[in-house]
Amino acid sequence: MDQHASLHRNFLLKEEIGSYGVDIRTILRSLDTVLAEDAPVPRHDELEDVTLFLRGHIALLIPEVEELAWALPKDDSVRCAALAGVREAQRKTGPGAGAGSGLMSALRYAQQLARVCRALVHHYGQLQVMGEHNDR
Repeated sequence: MDQHASLHRNFLLKEEIGSYGVDIRTILRSLDTVLAEDAPVPRHDELEDVTLFLRGHIALLIPEVEELAWALPKDDSVRCAALAGVREAQRKTGPGAGAGSGLMSALRYAQQLARVCRALVHHYGQLQVMGEHNDR
């Protein structure tokens, strides 16, 4: 299993990743840009691009996660966690959210977005697997 898929091996098998509408591999590569331990600090203009990509990934993931989560019973813990993740993503990308003017504040914001995006990918994968089990 490649490094990106192994991050979520509990919920997404390598061969399943490509079958979903959301491009998980592209999203995970974007996360590595700012979250990998050995990643160099990108230039400010590169961080702006990464931030835009991450915000785009989040914008695509939110409705997917919401739709899958709402299909679960109200008291389901996976549903509650997924919807909490959606609220956090909305807070981090909503009005008033954003990076400061400096390089380090832009990096911290990109890292926050990457962690939110990673959480949404986790919820998405978990909800996909639960949906497959419920369809059987």
